[in-house]
Amino acid sequence: MIIDCHTHILPPGVRDHRDRYSQRDDAFASIYREAKAAIASADDLLLSMDHHDVSRSVAVNYSWTTLDFCRETNDYILE
Repeated sequence: MIIDCHTHILPPGVRDHRDRYSQRDDAFASIYREAKAAIASADDLLLSMDHHDVSRSVAVNYSWTTLDFCRETNDYILE
């Protein structure tokens, strides 16, 4: 059994509106401002797990500096 104990997923809206999140959160911008920085959704993670025969993954959130974004992404991860 393969367990990936540290993954990051974000709601698709974050990927679609990367500029909005980057403008309001410096921590996010430092990693994801550039379009070439990949942002994975839950669906992306599941596809990758299937492709690499990963049985379980643990999704963790980021060190957001914006409380609203932290709540939004925590809710997505919990869902």
